[in-house]
Amino acid sequence: MSSATLATAAPTEDVPSGPAQPLRPFVIWTLQRTGGTNLTRQLVRLSGLPRTEHEPFNEGRAYGHVTAAWRKDRDALAMGAAMQEIAAEHQVIKHCVEMVPPEINGGLALATAAAGYQHVFLYRRQPKGRLLSLHYARVSGIWGNRMKTGQPPPEEELRRHPLPVTELVERERRGMRALQRVWDGLVEMGVHPLAIAYEDLYQSTPARSQHVLQRLFDELGFRFPPRRLPHIWEQVVGQGDQGTRSAYAAFEGQVALDVALERWRGFRPVPEVAALHTAEPDVPAPWVAAAHLHGAGPAVPRRRRLDGTVVCAAGAPAGLRLVLADAQGDHAVVWGLRSGWTAEQHPGLPQAGFARFVVPGYWPEGDATLWAEDPATGARQKVLKITGGAPEPAAVAAEALRLKPGGMPEDTLWAQAVARWLEQAPAAPGMERRQRAIRQARAAAY
Repeated sequence: MSSATLATAAPTEDVPSGPAQPLRPFVIWTLQRTGGTNLTRQLVRLSGLPRTEHEPFNEGRAYGHVTAAWRKDRDALAMGAAMQEIAAEHQVIKHCVEMVPPEINGGLALATAAAGYQHVFLYRRQPKGRLLSLHYARVSGIWGNRMKTGQPPPEEELRRHPLPVTELVERERRGMRALQRVWDGLVEMGVHPLAIAYEDLYQSTPARSQHVLQRLFDELGFRFPPRRLPHIWEQVVGQGDQGTRSAYAAFEGQVALDVALERWRGFRPVPEVAALHTAEPDVPAPWVAAAHLHGAGPAVPRRRRLDGTVVCAAGAPAGLRLVLADAQGDHAVVWGLRSGWTAEQHPGLPQAGFARFVVPGYWPEGDATLWAEDPATGARQKVLKITGGAPEPAAVAAEALRLKPGGMPEDTLWAQAVARWLEQAPAAPGMERRQRAIRQARAAAY
């Protein structure tokens, strides 16, 4: 065991008396001043898993040498090997993404995903409270649990430190971007992370907060008798409040901070709901035997790429390539990826086994066309007409009514997205049907 791995937490009355399956280790991805320290401490205590110190990749801490080495040498192979060794410890890691270079975040995500870790994201929907707490900690010099026991500075001292609005907003921008990049990367790897909002856990009703905590326990594999949940919740949530919010009123510049934050889009762990439609061209393309766009529909998760399959017909020009064109111009298409399904459907066409295509980092905003192009002559034939845009309320309501509680984590995220879209929609077909759809989606999400 690495010297940076601390002893396994001693069992207590709250610890599950032996889960059906061994608990998988997990990473808590978060930002500073988001309640992650107490949540991690309690989860370690409840799980009995090994742990390392909080934010271990910060320089000067347990794995800070990995970060320091990356900044000095930028040796990706060495960093990757170090991350694999750390992930092999199968421990609980609480990691603040804004404290290290993005490559360290990516390396940790890749290594822990490969090692079978689970991933929990703790974030704030409303960042103002986090930024005020961060500024207070800087001014007072009191961090972590010392906020409860340390001597708070007098109000006049706080007034001498107005909020550095530009700096705080830029810090929030960097942090949210880093958190989103890790989330998106894990999703692209096929991992299904869990997102917990600070507001749902620490600033909600006891019933709602306990429900969120129970969902977290379920995802991590914790098993408790229901009667223990209120006591465990009190340990997690009751000890998470630092009790310093009343002091924040002394900081000047809060109105400017509010205005600046209105223009910032925060972390979005659930997909956006979108419409993606496709149609065959009015004149079929002789070079193409079959074409299909994956994930199309009237209410679908907005993704970070388009993908599908295009099978060449017999006699198509050699070296045929795909091009996606929209109002912004042509976009590169990666074509020739393996596709077992199309190989089975078109056994007489050799290219059918490599018919899958991907347009990475692209989602249509309006009309687009997928073309087949002969590189020798530049001639093109239209393969698919694609249209992306906002969904109709009726389509989202219909999707919500199809959702079923108890789905997989990715289904849960989709249910959250659908419920949120319906709640914010300016109109929907029939108030009664709309409310029923929202209830169905929320039941599936929570």
